[in-house]
Amino acid sequence: MRAFLLVLLFAALAIPRPAAAVDQQKYFRKYLDSLTGQQYWLREVVNSSPKVYCETDGVETYFVHEYSTLSRLTRKVEVTVEELQYDEAYNLLLMIFKHRKMGYGAITFHWPENVTPSVRVLENMMRYAFSESEEADDFKTYVGNSLSRVLHYAGCNHLPPQQYREEFATVGAAEEKGYRQCSLCFENYPRIPEYELEKYMYGKCVGQALSQYKSSTNMGLKRKVWKIGYGILENWPYTLRGYDYYFDVLAAREANAFACPAGGVFITTGLLNALESDNEIEGVLAHEIAHVERRHHLRELKQNTETAFWTSLATEIAGNLIWAKSGDLTGKSFFLGRLNQMSEMICQIILSGHSREYEQEADIYAINYLKRVRNDVISYYLAQKKLQYSANLKGYIGDDEDRPLLESHPDTDYRVQLAENARIEDFGSGLTFKAYDRDGELVAELVLESQCVTKAVTRAETSRPALTSYYAAGRGYRDKTMDRLYLFGTIRTTTALSDSCEIRDIKIKCGGKTVKLDNREDTVLIPLYETGCAFERDTDELLECIDGIELKLPDVKQWRKVE
Repeated sequence: MRAFLLVLLFAALAIPRPAAAVDQQKYFRKYLDSLTGQQYWLREVVNSSPKVYCETDGVETYFVHEYSTLSRLTRKVEVTVEELQYDEAYNLLLMIFKHRKMGYGAITFHWPENVTPSVRVLENMMRYAFSESEEADDFKTYVGNSLSRVLHYAGCNHLPPQQYREEFATVGAAEEKGYRQCSLCFENYPRIPEYELEKYMYGKCVGQALSQYKSSTNMGLKRKVWKIGYGILENWPYTLRGYDYYFDVLAAREANAFACPAGGVFITTGLLNALESDNEIEGVLAHEIAHVERRHHLRELKQNTETAFWTSLATEIAGNLIWAKSGDLTGKSFFLGRLNQMSEMICQIILSGHSREYEQEADIYAINYLKRVRNDVISYYLAQKKLQYSANLKGYIGDDEDRPLLESHPDTDYRVQLAENARIEDFGSGLTFKAYDRDGELVAELVLESQCVTKAVTRAETSRPALTSYYAAGRGYRDKTMDRLYLFGTIRTTTALSDSCEIRDIKIKCGGKTVKLDNREDTVLIPLYETGCAFERDTDELLECIDGIELKLPDVKQWRKVE
């Protein structure tokens, strides 16, 4: 009997596939050919999950947004389907599409192994990712659970049973009916351009620090730093970018602190023991948070590399589609070669510290913080005096290329003068200017946050050699008085920016006159980007009554001040 059943089984397996299934596959492949060149509107993402679950006629499928600029949209953009690759062995379809300004993106559509792909199912999956027009369509993005009154994203994997579902086109419509958002469906990790690149730098930075110093075992000190650090974030006067911050104490005699990109802040036991108040600690940590928020590591990396290099590298770190999917060893070697080049640059930035300009920028934000939040104008100056004295004890006062990792803050003499004498004006919630193209579409937004005049501050123009003894320390040289105006802000771009560009200068309209300031770092902008920027000029006067700006960007026809 068993032998008879086995014969029947093998006979059944030998039967050719039904003609209907063959026709379905032929029709499916023909349909794929027809999609090339089609234009769709790629939907904005609801959360940061690249995986979207779809339901069609009882078939559970899903698709994955490949990492690129086009996977983190906050509004719909029009894209053109460039290529489709169906892999029968893995039952998946790779769809590559292109936006005219932001380049390429991709989605991989997956079917269960035992399901033959059909046009109907693919079209339904595509409705989750695309719409046929920019305007609202009949697709309901949100699904409410009428029992729990919890609102879910339609592409999640934990929707309620069908009889308890209520569909909504917008979150607002659901909230009006008493629904609350699901904590998982609406969880958003940082939507920060080049965040993966900063996370890679973070790993290199932390690894370099912990290879030389141990984390302190003093939990009392750690809890104190955590409390002060997270308190600063709660009171930070400007909009936080969304980094996941981590504070730690290193067991080291050196009196110093430093920041890693993407949110790592470290302070030594040596400095904590030297500081005499929580406000002094707060000022030091605010300085390091400013390094992170102003993206100084990334900006410094860009200044040391060609534009084409760092933009392509950032894309590859976010998700390389060539060797990761095809196993092409040539592409993999090229990618890893780029990583090695960047690793060397990152280590150099870590070891040598930030430039004097970036240290000054972080100083000004820290001084602003204490003045605005604590009404304290002395604690930061006192903290800098202690760092200056620590430098004196070690036998140097100026820039020195051979200092250890944690001695990364250059020219303490200059920074003490800055903390004592600089005139700083904070713009409160910021002065906002928006740029529009000829069609009235928003291209960019510049928020000016503060300005500073380094009046009566002196510094040496060249690096000073390390001093040989304690008795030689402290003999600073007043080489040049620096009466200079600095203007700090944050600029954001949209998809309406047609190409990458550099900001070289800005013109500020103050009453009846126009003042020109230089952007020394020549800030590089790309579509859908956000970064800090700084402008400067020789003067001992702050700007008054900023009425407008002139800033040359591609496509921009007009800048308007937001009142």
